[in-house]
Amino acid sequence: MKKKTKKKTQREKDFEVLKKFAKSNGFDGTEKELEPYKIPKTIKVEDIDTTVPTIKATLKILGRTYESKGNTPDEVLSGFKTENWIKGAGVLRIEKDGIVREKIIPGSHIRNVFGMASGTLRTVSLKYITSLFL
Repeated sequence: MKKKTKKKTQREKDFEVLKKFAKSNGFDGTEKELEPYKIPKTIKVEDIDTTVPTIKATLKILGRTYESKGNTPDEVLSGFKTENWIKGAGVLRIEKDGIVREKIIPGSHIRNVFGMASGTLRTVSLKYITSLFL
C-alpha cells in the first residue's frame, strides 16, 4: 500500500523556497534578527516660525480714531471699542505685512458692525468689509 501524501499549501511551498534561499545565502538561523526602527521619544523642532502675522487696523469716523489689532480680519473688526451711537461713513485703514490699504466704508455697514444691529446684519456687513480688503 502506498502512503497518502498530504498536498502542500502555497504557504508551505513559499516557506520552503524561502528556507532554501536563506541557506544558500549563508543564513543559518543563528544570527540575531534586526531590531525594528525605534522612533525617538522627543523630536527637536528647530527654527520653525510659528508667529502669525498681526493685522493692525485704524477706523476714523467723524473725527474720532479707533485702533485694533488681531490675527484675522474678523478678530480685528470685532476688536474695535466704539460707542453704540456711531452714525456716518468712515475710513478703515488696514496694515498687514507692510501692505497698507484704505477704504471708505458706508455708514450703513459701520452702523451694522459697530452699532446695535442683529447678528445676521452684523455678519453680512462684516463679510462685505472683509471682502474689500482681500
